[in-house]
Amino acid sequence: MKSIKNRALLAIATLALPLFWACNKPNPNPNPNPNPGPDTTKVEPEPNPNPDPEPNPDPDPDPDPQPGTGEHAPDGFLANAKDMPLISGKKAMDAYTADEIKEYEATLGLREMTAESAAEIVFAPKAGAQTNISKVIYDRDGTASVPGAFIKCVVSNMTYEAVNGQEFNTYMKANGFYFITEKAYADILIATYVNPTLGIRIDIDNKTADASGKTIQMSLDFNESLIVEDEPEPEQSNREAFYMPFFDYWNTPVKETNPVMEKEKARGFEVKYVPAGEDKYGPYSSKIQADVPFDAAYASTGTKGGITGFYYDDLYWKDRPDAEVISQIEVFFNMPFEKAKRVGNDPELKKFLEDNGFAYQGYSKQNVGGVPVDLYTYTNATAKLDFLFAVMYGMPMASFTPSQEAATQAGLARSLQQSARVRLQMKR
Repeated sequence: MKSIKNRALLAIATLALPLFWACNKPNPNPNPNPNPGPDTTKVEPEPNPNPDPEPNPDPDPDPDPQPGTGEHAPDGFLANAKDMPLISGKKAMDAYTADEIKEYEATLGLREMTAESAAEIVFAPKAGAQTNISKVIYDRDGTASVPGAFIKCVVSNMTYEAVNGQEFNTYMKANGFYFITEKAYADILIATYVNPTLGIRIDIDNKTADASGKTIQMSLDFNESLIVEDEPEPEQSNREAFYMPFFDYWNTPVKETNPVMEKEKARGFEVKYVPAGEDKYGPYSSKIQADVPFDAAYASTGTKGGITGFYYDDLYWKDRPDAEVISQIEVFFNMPFEKAKRVGNDPELKKFLEDNGFAYQGYSKQNVGGVPVDLYTYTNATAKLDFLFAVMYGMPMASFTPSQEAATQAGLARSLQQSARVRLQMKR
């Protein structure tokens, strides 16, 4: 996905490797309590949590797109057209009968049927019709790669580069769709829009333009999990900026049977178990991934910063590869949070942590494996937990650990190594 699989991660792969190699030696003690030795921490003035904007000396060469930032649509595109195919019933595409499809198209009055078979029904615009869609194919059977029924629409007077432009976004919003994200799969880009009221998802890729260069193809599919019964306005989103993980599962196995998975699911998080494996960057640990529930209205603004999810994993997985237990909970932030360069003393984040029992301990400048790190520390003395927010290579990396687990240089190095490694794995 481009939002988490963007080219900026290639920079992490290059820049973080020295830290990986420096931290890659197994700890001979699987339950270490190392003596940190003399405190070499360099205390510096605490950064302003809301600094004035400064020019970015190394701007993201491929930033996540925000609504309306694409190119202008070619001449002839109708931003106010309401010409979507039959998607009105909160049900799968194959639940509509042929008669229902024909009746809808006749009532819409923009298209006429040009072909019909058991596999598909095809419509094309009538002469003079005010529509952007030059062909609608109601696929009744699906394909081997896309099982189940779906709808294909060919949109004229449009380029992929203009899909996230103002005109196209106006058109999609008029038809009930919000821009969500753009993803990258090898050399294929896919922009995604969602109608959370009907549970309809639209994918548009950059490989479907015809020879004219001014035609795109949209694929529409139904997914019941996308439905939000009372769709909120963007500024009235139910999604919260910050969440706390569950702290009741320390030292329990990192397995798909861990009860923390059910706890996360119960509050609406998307949860999955990722077993240990290996990719081109080397081996990686097992983890339980819990992602914040999707909120179309929240996402559509592209500006609200916050937590995107947690990884429950093991700081010492290299020492006990067959017996990993939860000894760390990694915290990940969304792109608006990162792009605004919000850090560990961010007022909103600080208040959230303090409201949940974590007292701010301060800021320090660290040097971990030759890498400069800005470190912000919080402690919950009652629960004996630490929250560490580190900025390395300009990227935030945060985690909760039992107190002292990551407070030493060795523990901090392990924690940063784990977080950087996860970012590499996200690119897979």
